[in-house]
Amino acid sequence: MSEARRELTMLMEETKTTQRRLADLLGVSYTTVNRWFCVATRSDALDPPFYAVNFMRAYIQLNPRARDGLPVG
Repeated sequence: MSEARRELTMLMEETKTTQRRLADLLGVSYTTVNRWFCVATRSDALDPPFYAVNFMRAYIQLNPRARDGLPVG
């Protein structure tokens, strides 16, 4: 597992963020986010981009009420 995938997974677990919610927050498709978490042996697996990890680094610093209030899409 790549370091970016490991960090993104940890941040998502800590904030209880689903792949669908992350996709909505970033304005990308669910399929794109799902590919970041696919097993690396799959041909369509991708490492999470820097912007996604960086977003979650900032997102985790918000209190839960602020996280829920973020607009999606």
